[in-house]
Amino acid sequence: MEAGGTSAFTDTGGNVWAADNGFTGGAVVDRGNIAIANTTDPRLFQTERYGMSGYAFAVPNGTYTVRLLFAETYAGITGAGQRVFNVNVEGTALNNIDIYAAVGPKAALTRTATVTVTDGQLNVGFTAVTQTPLVNGIEIIGGSTPPPAAPSGLAATASATAASVTLNWTASTTAGVTYRAYRSTSPGVTATAANLVTCTVLSATSCADDTVRAATKYYYVVTAVSGGSESAASNEASATTATGAHRVGVVTQYGQLRVAGAKLVDKSGTPVQVKGMSAHQLQSYPWTTATVDNLVTQYRNSMVRAAMYVEEGGYATDPAGMKAKVKTIVDAAIADDVYVIVDWHLVGGNPLNWTAQAKTFFQDISATYRSTPNVIYEVYNEPTADWASIRDYANQVIPVIRANAPNSVIVVGTPNYDSAPQDAWTSPLTFSNVMYSLHFYCGQNGDGQRGNVAGLIAKGMPIFVSEWGTSDYTGDGGPYTAEAQKWLDFMTTNKISWANWSLTTKNEGSAFLKPTSSLSGPWTDNDLSPAGLFLKTKF
Repeated sequence: MEAGGTSAFTDTGGNVWAADNGFTGGAVVDRGNIAIANTTDPRLFQTERYGMSGYAFAVPNGTYTVRLLFAETYAGITGAGQRVFNVNVEGTALNNIDIYAAVGPKAALTRTATVTVTDGQLNVGFTAVTQTPLVNGIEIIGGSTPPPAAPSGLAATASATAASVTLNWTASTTAGVTYRAYRSTSPGVTATAANLVTCTVLSATSCADDTVRAATKYYYVVTAVSGGSESAASNEASATTATGAHRVGVVTQYGQLRVAGAKLVDKSGTPVQVKGMSAHQLQSYPWTTATVDNLVTQYRNSMVRAAMYVEEGGYATDPAGMKAKVKTIVDAAIADDVYVIVDWHLVGGNPLNWTAQAKTFFQDISATYRSTPNVIYEVYNEPTADWASIRDYANQVIPVIRANAPNSVIVVGTPNYDSAPQDAWTSPLTFSNVMYSLHFYCGQNGDGQRGNVAGLIAKGMPIFVSEWGTSDYTGDGGPYTAEAQKWLDFMTTNKISWANWSLTTKNEGSAFLKPTSSLSGPWTDNDLSPAGLFLKTKF
């Protein structure tokens, strides 16, 4: 368990550390990407819980080795004796722990106790001697229980029209189990993380896999899980999805989006929030159909953003090639039943310098996808011109889109790299279904910008965060996870839709993937950057 952690973390040894749980009292802190000596897994020592009275974990009776992880990362502790505390692990005392005295600042320290649990609960208590106690992680080893009995009688049935496969099986004979489903397009399915399916539970022994594609044969097995132990796999079952079957996702649920007041709403007028990853420089880091599929199936993206660069070897150099890359993403999003932003991506500049080219591009794209509710149009990424120039440009480009896609939502950039939406609200556009773009990066933007945006929303301004990063605005630094979580909470509360920058293998702090990873996926935690590990559960 990673104390202070907000999501599961896989260490360099392949062990999965659960998010913080089981505590009584205290507070958490995340120090960000600081260096920690004496460890190959600094992330485990960058978050902590402090001031708690204890932890309690439900475990089967048995004998366990308990490893406690500590690091002194607080700048206010500058010497030995300034933070000293006692730990009691199921009756075994570890007294007078002084991290600074043992290893100094920003260095890993481990203390171990072997204990026996007889009441089904392993307790770890903390008491202060000097300053408040802290802990960075707790590892409980041993005391394993026998795996449960495997489920049997697995059957797989494909829908005749939808991209969906229903699984039914006979329950495990072990009581109190949960189930996991695994899938492959080849026979001989193995129960590995790469094959795990996020299945919609229909009953205790039935679920629906709605993350499949049309005209494809899939093979499945199911396992039972109890007390951290997983059974052997069931029999293997297969099903072939129908030709022309469509995936059932958020577009089927929400329909054609529109703007009502300050909110993005669905076909029934209910405010909704869509969110997902943005591409980065499609000319250098092109997405494939599989990229979109895996963002939807693995991380539940309800929207993706096709960031089509105009300069830097992009559309201005190769219009046909760049349009093809955009259409690959749009077609994949339609097949996956999610929304997609088509982004005319220029960084800085006056949009009026690009009016003719933008009109040509959006005429083609909007004509191609005129009848699909999936597409959201972003007419200029990050202008630096004044609002009068941006407004003039939008008044010329929007009618081109509206002629083909009259009901589409259109996102319009705002001054100073989309950081000044208040300038646009002094003289808003008169078109319906228009939203205004906000971009922010967690290394620079915090409470002040959130207060600004909250005030604009209260005045009725519809805001769409078409790009934000956990890093500095340069794309490097971070991830600043504490600030990122504040923004995520703010956007959820205010139903602000967002696209995160970015799903790329570029070696920068904002990247979702490591440079060695595949752009297409599927991905494991070992493929994700620190930013990706933070974001993977946020969609």
